[in-house]
Amino acid sequence: MITARRLLALGAMLVAAAVFAAEISIDADRTVDFTAFKTYAWKGGTPAADAALNADIVADIDEQLAAKGLKKAEKDPDLYVHYHAKQRDDVKITDWDEGKFKFENRNISESWAKVGTLAVDLVDPKTGTVLWRAAVTDTLKSKTVTPEFKEMLKRNIALMFSQYPPKKS
Repeated sequence: MITARRLLALGAMLVAAAVFAAEISIDADRTVDFTAFKTYAWKGGTPAADAALNADIVADIDEQLAAKGLKKAEKDPDLYVHYHAKQRDDVKITDWDEGKFKFENRNISESWAKVGTLAVDLVDPKTGTVLWRAAVTDTLKSKTVTPEFKEMLKRNIALMFSQYPPKKS
């Protein structure tokens, strides 16, 4: 019989695997003093097609920006924020007889996988220049927004902002 402790350990391993499956990249203009920015406003981007997913992404990014000391501004913000959600379906073909030279009776299967990238930009409102960008791949794969998916999304967005503000060089 599986104990509660084993189930908890298994769940933690699955969560860790999901987090490490995503690849996060962060780029910034290191000549900019990001500590000078105090306000932001949403503008532009490529939102997720699903309205509920869009709302979750915006709320999670708002939460991270607030944690970094930034406040929403109705006018004259220090930064514009926008995000890009890119999703597509990719086909995955599996050939279980791969490497063998027989062509008849091969066990080939095809399945579809959702692949997605989430990118967040912080933009200078005066010049339109992207000052900071974080992107996480393999995070918008689910077609349904489950509580587990929301939690994974929240963690990945927190990881994206873990290196904000970047150190000035």
